[in-house]
Amino acid sequence: MIGKGMNILDELGVKPWFSVSRLFLGEVYADAGQKEKALENLKTAESMFQKTGMEYWLGRTHDVLAEL
Repeated sequence: MIGKGMNILDELGVKPWFSVSRLFLGEVYADAGQKEKALENLKTAESMFQKTGMEYWLGRTHDVLAEL
């Protein structure tokens, strides 16, 4: 269900929200102890935040990555 919602955000062209959703999903996976899935989503979010200059969210992503 989560993946479906993220696909809709991407299709609608709302990349900033799609990026944030990847961060949140990465946080959920990290909290659940699923490091591989967390890293996959967090690295995707990190790349997207770098490309769009979303510094606040990039910093938050780095914080979560540092905790893994």
